[in-house]
Amino acid sequence: MERETADGRFERDYSQVKPRPERRGAGRIVFAVCMAEVRVVKSDRAAGRVAIATVDAGWAGAAQWPEMQRKKKLLLEAVFCGLLLVFGKYLHLNSIGSIPFFARDHALLSHRKLWLACACGWVAFSLYWEIAARNVAETKSSESRASRGLHVFLTNVAVLLQIAPIRGLGRFLPVSSSIMVTGLAIEAGGLYLAIWARRHLGRFWSGEIAIKVEHELIRSGPYKLMRHPIYTGLLTMYVGTALVVGSWLAIIGLAVGLFAYWRKIQLEETNLRVAFGAKYEDYCRTTWALVPGLPPRRKSSLPTER
Repeated sequence: MERETADGRFERDYSQVKPRPERRGAGRIVFAVCMAEVRVVKSDRAAGRVAIATVDAGWAGAAQWPEMQRKKKLLLEAVFCGLLLVFGKYLHLNSIGSIPFFARDHALLSHRKLWLACACGWVAFSLYWEIAARNVAETKSSESRASRGLHVFLTNVAVLLQIAPIRGLGRFLPVSSSIMVTGLAIEAGGLYLAIWARRHLGRFWSGEIAIKVEHELIRSGPYKLMRHPIYTGLLTMYVGTALVVGSWLAIIGLAVGLFAYWRKIQLEETNLRVAFGAKYEDYCRTTWALVPGLPPRRKSSLPTER
């Protein structure tokens, strides 16, 4: 309602308006709009005062982004392994199976359980690696995406060449349960070594070549003798897989794996030498790269401290 004043002006008359009861306390309203999280605290609405408590702009769940990426990668690896098994079982239903190179290796698949056990070893490795990757230190510096992508490509191609149940280029070993069981034992030993080394490396592990914040040079467990025991374990798994499958493609896969990790070792040791200097040179003088006793220990390029 409006009323006229003595000077001829009109003003709003609040005498007939019932006042709203005052709202005491603060109510929190949480909005998740446009992939941004906004928290608004409303206090004393009758007085028209609104205070912004927090505004978390950016991608929703940005703090959980690495976790989401790991879960996505884990899912893709599971799908890849599933497709590989389906490929091995139903290859004869596809036209590609009519090509001799891609024809099923019936001799290998006659020992299907042992072949599946071998494939499961790689699945177990992938699962453990993804779970263990949750608790790692913040990265200070790392290799380029292209370099990391090349390594991942080479290692995946190596595993695919090794595990594929196709005739390919023929066999270098006859199908034998005893040979396959021996290969499984070697693969299991390599998996154990890789996990053991990974546990000692702890939060300083990284899939890519990287230096972590407050990085420490680990010299416990298998690192007392070897500088790259995880790679030793993985290459041992490649050797075991080659014995299980027994094909020339598995040997090619082993060669690809050897090249991938030889390349990574060269880059990684250069990176560690820059990061730790004389400390890493001293470590090189007392350890071997992959296998104790083979090749000889690296001679330091720095003068020995006396």
